Amino acid sequence: MKKPLEVSKTIHQKWNEDSQSLIESFWARRGFKITEDSGGCILGLRGHLFHNMTSCNMARLRCRLVVCERNNDEILATMEVDTTGQIITEENSRFFELEMDTFENVIRSGDWLDPEWAEFKKEQRKSNFLWTVTGGLYGLFPLVQALGKTMKKPNKS
Repeated sequence: MKKPLEVSKTIHQKWNEDSQSLIESFWARRGFKITEDSGGCILGLRGHLFHNMTSCNMARLRCRLVVCERNNDEILATMEVDTTGQIITEENSRFFELEMDTFENVIRSGDWLDPEWAEFKKEQRKSNFLWTVTGGLYGLFPLVQALGKTMKKPNKS
């Protein structure tokens, strides 16, 4: 089984009703379904394993979120991304890091980092194109060759 990608962020901010409401609305806007909200902890889910097999959109991958109060003056957010069916590139990982950076900025100042997301999307398009053009040389062709070898009928001598 493939190891999940884990991305965490600690924010030095007190947990209160206002911050909890902001946390829930932020992650809901990012596509998470809040599955549980118990004192000082929020759990959420996003994506589906089907999307892991069919999508290049990182926001559609199966992902578990835990946001908890820590030490009375910190908020700890951890995302565990199921990487089944995916080859996670550096640019893909950057998506989740930027998502956590955005979370911190929204909690602290209300800034959604729109310029950073615009630049990221521009770079991601380039990266996706290059991966598509060159990635097959390293990932797809050996896979097809391996499948072809296993599907060949054995020679009868």
